[in-house]
Amino acid sequence: MSTGWISIALAASLVALAKYELTDVERQVVLTLGLLCCAVLLLGRQKKSAPAPPIVITQTKTKRAPTGLGAERADTVCPSCFEFAAAIPGAVNRILAPEDEVTSSDTKIHSYYYWNNPQQMDAAPEKCASHSHHPSSCKKAVTSSDSSEADQLMKKEGRSAADCERAASLYHAMLKQVHPKSADATSLRISTADALNAAMRLSTNGNVIMIEGSQDTPEHQEVWARFAPEAAALSKAAWLAFPDDPRACSTYADAAQYEGSTKGLVKQALTGEGDKFLARAKALQRWPHEEAGLGLILEGAFYLVAPWPLKNLKKSLAIFQESCKVSPCRRNLYYLGLAHLHLGQKKQAEEAFVKCLASPPGSQNEADVADYISSQARLGIKKVQFGK
Repeated sequence: MSTGWISIALAASLVALAKYELTDVERQVVLTLGLLCCAVLLLGRQKKSAPAPPIVITQTKTKRAPTGLGAERADTVCPSCFEFAAAIPGAVNRILAPEDEVTSSDTKIHSYYYWNNPQQMDAAPEKCASHSHHPSSCKKAVTSSDSSEADQLMKKEGRSAADCERAASLYHAMLKQVHPKSADATSLRISTADALNAAMRLSTNGNVIMIEGSQDTPEHQEVWARFAPEAAALSKAAWLAFPDDPRACSTYADAAQYEGSTKGLVKQALTGEGDKFLARAKALQRWPHEEAGLGLILEGAFYLVAPWPLKNLKKSLAIFQESCKVSPCRRNLYYLGLAHLHLGQKKQAEEAFVKCLASPPGSQNEADVADYISSQARLGIKKVQFGK
């Protein structure tokens, strides 16, 4: 009810008391009504004169398990310089607008303060509450010199797993210095995940399907469990941000297959994880030449080793044949030979393995395991020729 109507009610009460003869009960009712009107008017006056409380703008990062390199922590981030503060229970996970209410439970660390009156916004303090500097002086952008050491490690011929781990650490350190929603951040997530993938590839023979045996050893499981969740989380976030970026898609598909390997092939194939694996492989085939046909290799490998009823050797062979049309590289020819071998087509298998040994790798990532692929191709030839 507006103060105008309350004032009229109060005036009517006073007139009734002055001009009319009222019974004791009527007089008591009118007095009570008048007192209530006075109380409401006084409270409204006090509320109107009180200064508007400041609005706190704060921001938190997406929650993910903080384990190892690339972890996106549930920490608050300064909205100007994007540095981390300690995680606080109950921290708000959105940016508050000037008209939003602020409760005592809202986090007031790393914050700006603005008033409800839009005209006062320009005059509001613009310094970071936890850092004594202006936001324009603490926003950071990645330069070529910042990433030069990491880039050199990744481009190094004959790079090692230790080189790639070091590069991942450097990229991740840079990631913490930029705006979490910037293009620089997305690019650094891809680079960090790619470096982690390379470290896993070099440490676990690229999870290449073997002529006999399996890469699923306790040592390899330990490596995948250490790096794959972080690589998958970072690359997935990058791909969601840049869905038309083939490198983001291939990095995520590669990281996810390592992460899936920690769960076991049969469990993957017979649950929803198998469908997700195929969906990622199909998505990557939007760019057939990315990583020399990696999307086709992932799909073909699934049908080659999946348990019944998903196993489909003929379909696997057809997919590998398509991959060799895209790029007749060492890896693709090896998998072609492997499919022929599983189908009992020994002559075709030997021909593919021989071509494999004479072909170069199709990418730097493939070069990480090129020697291992060659060793498996020689085992394939031996198996065809001598049945061993």
